Amino acid sequence: MATIRLAEGFCGYVQCKQPNAARRVISKFDDTSGVTYDGVRLASRASAAGFDRGQIFISFGCGLQVRYEIRQLHVGEVLDQAIALTKHQFKPLFWITIALFTPATILNGVVTTHLLSLIDPEQIETAQPVIDGHFWITLAATGVLLLFYWIIAYPISTCAVTHCVASAYLDKPSSFRSCYARAFRAFFPLFLTSLSANMAILVGSMCCWIPGIYLALIFSLSSQIVVIEGIWEISGLQRSFQLTKGSILVAIVLGLLLTVIYLAMFIGTAFIPLPQVASITSSLVQSCFFVFSSAAWVIFYFSCRCKTENFDLALLVDAVAQD
Repeated sequence: MATIRLAEGFCGYVQCKQPNAARRVISKFDDTSGVTYDGVRLASRASAAGFDRGQIFISFGCGLQVRYEIRQLHVGEVLDQAIALTKHQFKPLFWITIALFTPATILNGVVTTHLLSLIDPEQIETAQPVIDGHFWITLAATGVLLLFYWIIAYPISTCAVTHCVASAYLDKPSSFRSCYARAFRAFFPLFLTSLSANMAILVGSMCCWIPGIYLALIFSLSSQIVVIEGIWEISGLQRSFQLTKGSILVAIVLGLLLTVIYLAMFIGTAFIPLPQVASITSSLVQSCFFVFSSAAWVIFYFSCRCKTENFDLALLVDAVAQD
């Protein structure tokens, strides 16, 4: 039987596939047995019973749809939830990623590897120009693919994966079509928001790097805000600052841990002797990391919302109002 821990002092609302499914709340006081309540209007009862954070669980005997903790999380809990969500939603995330991001990454890596194989080290040492026509064609193709990757494939895939992860985290229905439909609607707002954020980060980086790093941290949730809330450009950046200003340290640690995970995943590809095989393997690893890191930042986004605006409590109120 699956369980989900909720926030302090209340019981949430989780919808079963079967409308008349039994609902019960299990309290955990050491090893003693708990009290059973029926229905979803349990906030006042849970509070009156003296339940504290970590003592409230919801459990279902059938069709449990919500599997993730919607509350303020620590870094380790964010990564745990990201792993669980990536595993549970592997199939939809696989098809979303393989539709655009993975092919673009593989193609870009293969062409770049081929371009590097055409460069003669002796010509570089003697500063002789490369005049081979095949080289220039490959160089042009590499430039086009890089533009396609960073301007088209990466932002659209980011939007689609973010929508899929957020929907799964909140137990809302989504499909391949709905994720890409949301991605295409959010593409232009995300492009403008990312452009504004990157320009600010670039200017900040010119001032001893520290302002640039700080701006990168406070704007780290701008993509999630554009996709999930539909707030973009300057308003989206202000919203990102509002959510992250009390969680900068968590963002730093999360970013460092994701960087370590990224490097660890790529260590094995460095020992593959065949360049093209290494390039394809590296692209597949990059696709896996892209999905996992996207899930981690989405969960961190919801954690920040729970901390700054009691998003978990808002979910409870909405659910009880709809009941």
